[in-house]
This record gives sequence, C-alpha cells and structure tokens, in this order.
Amino acid sequence: LYSELQNSPAFVGRIQKLIAELNKLDKDLGAAAPYNSRTAEIVYELFKSCQYNVGMLLPFFFPNALKGNPLSLLNRPFAFCLTEMNVGGETTVRASRQIAKSTTLCARQLILAEILPGFRSLYIAPHSEHLKTYQNKLREMERNFRYNKITTGFRSNLAFKEYPNGSITELIRVDTSAGDARGKTTDDKLFDEFQNFDVTFLPEVEQTSKASNMPCTMY
Repeated sequence: LYSELQNSPAFVGRIQKLIAELNKLDKDLGAAAPYNSRTAEIVYELFKSCQYNVGMLLPFFFPNALKGNPLSLLNRPFAFCLTEMNVGGETTVRASRQIAKSTTLCARQLILAEILPGFRSLYIAPHSEHLKTYQNKLREMERNFRYNKITTGFRSNLAFKEYPNGSITELIRVDTSAGDARGKTTDDKLFDEFQNFDVTFLPEVEQTSKASNMPCTMY
C-alpha cells in the first residue's frame, strides 16, 4: 500500500478524493457523520481501494488518539504491513520496541470488527504479561474509537469483545498449554511475541481458523 501511495499519482488522487468527501461529511454532519449511509460507503470503498488494508482509515476512526490529534501511519510507513488483511496468507513482522505495534494492531482489530459484520479476531500471546499489556492498550484504544459505545446484552471485558454486528474479538494466552485456544473459531490470528511461543502448540491454534472463508495470520 505505501508503495502505491509513493508511486501511483492516480491511486493517490482517488484516495485523496474519497478522504476529502469523508472529511466534508464529518464537518457537515458532526456527531451524526459516522452513522450516515454515505459515510459507510466511503469507508468500505477506501478499504477495498487500499487492497483491504485499514491503514488509511486510522485518522477517521481515531480522530483524537494522539493528544487530540488523529492516528496516522504516514509518518510510520513500515506499519502499513500491520494493518493489512492478508487473506489466505501469512504476514511475519520483525519489529523493534517502542514502534506503536500494539497501538496499530489494536486499531486494526477495532476497525475490522466494525466494518466487517461477523468478523472474528484472535490475539494470542505466550505470556501473561504480554496479554495484560495488550488488553490494557486495547481498552485505551476503545476509549478513543469513534464508534465506541456502551451496548447492553453483549459481553465486553478485557479478554472478550462482542459487538452488535456479530463480530467478536478475543485475547488469549498460549504458554504451557493450548487449552485457551481449544473450541474457538476465528478469521484472524494475531501472534504476539512469537519468538517466545512454544511451536508444539501451533497445530492446535491453527485449527481455530480452519472453517474461515477469509483466514488471516500474522506473526
């Protein structure tokens, strides 16, 4: 995606036009903008135009995430690989510390759960500390999410998020056993700190997305 943003004027022009219309709706409609039918159409059109990468949608969905400023990847182009949906494939990311990896992955999970009804995402960490850190980050990102709202009748805690459109996000730990993964179904598997993961449990975790029509895996 970032390569196209750098090298394709026609692509950039198309994306800029859609974003300009989205911003105009946001300005004209205010708080009602996110629930406008044309807003939903533009969001999905941007998603498709960007090869099912939500990177360019971050500023719209997180307008105040950075001390009142929108979240953006344009100054962190390497992070676009974290926001793509590599359907049917696997993405491996080798990243250093303090690059907002968790922030970006949380944003990805929240956006996909919103725009893809019935989408299931499973975050897998090898240790409790990794899981706890990510849980807290996801809760923080939820508070900054444009569509964040309290809904009754749907489960929502640090490890399990259920949405009115049927989407589900789960966060689990797989350390000395794959027990937390058993019986779960998902479309999206996000392995964090995979270098510490016991690969003998990988076959069991892989089973969680066997029935998915759009399986995505990120290590």
